[in-house]
Amino acid sequence: MNKSEQRRFVKELRSSFTEDYRKNAGQRITELLLQSREYQKAKTIFVYYSTDREPDTRKFIKTALQDGKKICLPRCVGKGVMEPVSYKMGDELKETCMGIYEPLAGEVISKDRIDLAVLPCLSCDHIGNRLGHGGGYYDRFLEDFSGENICLCYQKAVMETIETEEHDKKVGALLTEEGILYF
Repeated sequence: MNKSEQRRFVKELRSSFTEDYRKNAGQRITELLLQSREYQKAKTIFVYYSTDREPDTRKFIKTALQDGKKICLPRCVGKGVMEPVSYKMGDELKETCMGIYEPLAGEVISKDRIDLAVLPCLSCDHIGNRLGHGGGYYDRFLEDFSGENICLCYQKAVMETIETEEHDKKVGALLTEEGILYF
């Protein structure tokens, strides 16, 4: 399968996940992320604000803020380009045309101040190849990002092999409800 076919396959697969599976797997992913060494030592975290299709990051964000961590959410600023923007509970978010929530306001945070990036995906494989939605936003973000990164994925969506292209960036770790795999 090429990348487009893999995207279609995983989207169909994810639509078959039961609400119980999504909820239970999402809770376990949050627990493992909060217990991770990367989270424990991070002061500033770049994380996506999850949609219903993704492992839920909302409880993670709330807990991280309560723990005194600085949270940044992505804000799209051009085709394939996003910037990290500071976020506090209660800050207003807007839904973009792609169904992604981003902050309306907030301070733009330099990547070199971010300790940990929590990345979304459709799927990931066992060697760190991430299958995104195809916009290249996170590949561009990772190009010059030197902090640690963890990709969140439902275990049932993990694939044996993800087709890659020259511009695709590998992730540092994959976190599913079954644990963390480091690359």
